[in-house]
Amino acid sequence: MAKTTRRTSKATVQAPRVSVAIMAAGKGTRLKSRHPKVLHEVGGKPILAHVIATATKVVPAEDIFVIIGHEADRVRAAVGASGVQFVLQAEQRGTGHALMAAKEALATYDQVIVLSGDAP
Repeated sequence: MAKTTRRTSKATVQAPRVSVAIMAAGKGTRLKSRHPKVLHEVGGKPILAHVIATATKVVPAEDIFVIIGHEADRVRAAVGASGVQFVLQAEQRGTGHALMAAKEALATYDQVIVLSGDAP
């Protein structure tokens, strides 16, 4: 009995480059608090830390971009050890503007998942 060999061509398919953009620049004026909205704690951690932890289940920390603005230094200090990248939105003009501020940082990615920094 003769063996038949089946030849298949395997095209190399490269997975898309995925990043996560977390919007964390807002003031949270409705909270009437002196703390940035994303730094309010839930379960002993800032809300933003919960969002980052969830995002790291999808992409590595270096592919996560936190868009900061209001109290940027405090936000950066609170979650900087997580290994995420930061993008400064100097003027807060809404969510669309936040993504425009991050456009250059996100340009090398094929897909971007956008998350709110105050909704764990």
